[in-house]
Amino acid sequence: MTGNESKPYEKAVMTSKTFCRRDLNSLSGDERATLVGLMLPYLTDDLVAAHTSIVHFGEKTFIGHGDYVRKMEDYLAAAGAGRFVPLPEWNPANPIPEEFGVVGTDDSGAERPPLVNLNPGMPLPPQFRLPDLCEFESADELGNEINPWHIHVHTTVGGTLGQFRIASAAPIFWCFHAFISGVYQTWLSICQSEGCETRQENLPF
Repeated sequence: MTGNESKPYEKAVMTSKTFCRRDLNSLSGDERATLVGLMLPYLTDDLVAAHTSIVHFGEKTFIGHGDYVRKMEDYLAAAGAGRFVPLPEWNPANPIPEEFGVVGTDDSGAERPPLVNLNPGMPLPPQFRLPDLCEFESADELGNEINPWHIHVHTTVGGTLGQFRIASAAPIFWCFHAFISGVYQTWLSICQSEGCETRQENLPF
């Protein structure tokens, strides 16, 4: 195995975890306020800058962002907030909840640009949903094809989320990437698994 190849454990995301993410909009307002209050202190300048080192093409975009989200989940679990693990996902077909329309300040306390559009109305395109999702022959192909939609969501919301260098200072960034991770995990656990049985009502879309 070369240094550029994915390790098997990086791809081995269990179906049960994929399908148990809650929709951010299904949480109560109090739950969302608690969650965002826990997330904001984690968003230091170094943590935000680390996003720029993630490879943003092919399968590596899924693996890099997946690891990034898992570190947030580890932080929440260590803070005694395991009820928010796995991190709830945000589907950009739906509005960004009011509690998540915030942006973390930088380490000096300076404000970053506010989010501009809290209702982007951008559902996941049908080719990234079952059954069409299984038409993708490789994770690299899937990553490259989903990237334009992913970027468009960032820029449509705008403000901090639309700026690559600081996008992850917006708590909604993390829930959006939890949603995208679900596409990859579904492709792995259903499209790449022989004889995998599931029920339509358990799918994350």
